[in-house]
Amino acid sequence: MNLHNYLFQVTREQIKSILLSPESCDMVKEWGNQEQVLDELTEGYFKFKKEHHGNINEYISWRVEPPYFH
Repeated sequence: MNLHNYLFQVTREQIKSILLSPESCDMVKEWGNQEQVLDELTEGYFKFKKEHHGNINEYISWRVEPPYFH
């Protein structure tokens, strides 16, 4: 596994963990169980990080507006 694939998988798991957290609503938890959504969110995070230098929590908060994520 090359470094990019490794980073993608680690980041994807971090995003999934946040989406499936007890603080998430049912709709957000459903996103955390959808492979395609996780892939899209992970790809979006790398773009967000490059442009805004933000972390995963900031990215998720930006993508998942309240009341979906508390």
